[in-house]
Amino acid sequence: MGDHEISPFGKVDDVKPEQRFGNSRLDFLLNKDGKRIWVEVKGCTLTDEGVALFPDAPTSRGRRHVGELIKAVEKGDSGAILILVFRPDAEYFAANREIDPEFADILDLAVKKGVLVYPLVFGYEEGTIYYRSNIPLCDL
Repeated sequence: MGDHEISPFGKVDDVKPEQRFGNSRLDFLLNKDGKRIWVEVKGCTLTDEGVALFPDAPTSRGRRHVGELIKAVEKGDSGAILILVFRPDAEYFAANREIDPEFADILDLAVKKGVLVYPLVFGYEEGTIYYRSNIPLCDL
């Protein structure tokens, strides 16, 4: 992977945006080496003492999308969530259980079922957004 590439999926054969799965439209469907990878992307701007927290408001849509990713994995596909963290002070990522305990529960289940979660931290300077680092998940 080159310095400018941050995709945790490496080179893929095909990217299709806004693809229907179950009762939802997920952000992307990637095809790589004959395998389908369903991807949902979430933006995160809330931190508390170095922990990036998502969501910042209850999200029934977000819960539904994570549930669909679980179903995709159970059917033999792959599922992933990219969390785009726009807080350079973030050192860890966690579901915001205080704001949306149901989202936190379904995210925990998703991780146990094999949905991959990739929190990626971005910075911004003089109108430019740039990748800083990946951060680990933590339990709250």
